Amino acid sequence: MGTPEPERLLKAARHAGRVVLVAGAQNRSRWEDQHLARLAAMPNLSVVGVDFNFVRELADGLERSIAWEVTITGGTIYVTTSGKTLEAPLELLAGLPLSEA
Repeated sequence: MGTPEPERLLKAARHAGRVVLVAGAQNRSRWEDQHLARLAAMPNLSVVGVDFNFVRELADGLERSIAWEVTITGGTIYVTTSGKTLEAPLELLAGLPLSEA
């Protein structure tokens, strides 16, 4: 989750059957403009976008140890932590849909 350097994602995609990035950051649109076209060329890499407010809400609830239950269904991500469930829509930005994993 986040907006990592594209070289890290490309390396991961060369060594894994499937890589999925959940892109969520304040500067996501700038990151997309700079890197998305290059990343879209990797056939086993999918990039989905999530609203930064969702990421901020997750970060606000972080504790010393993290135990998340994560479910992605119907184009929505659900994260349950400490008895509270957060949800946000996912936007496919590049690659195969998550349903084709």
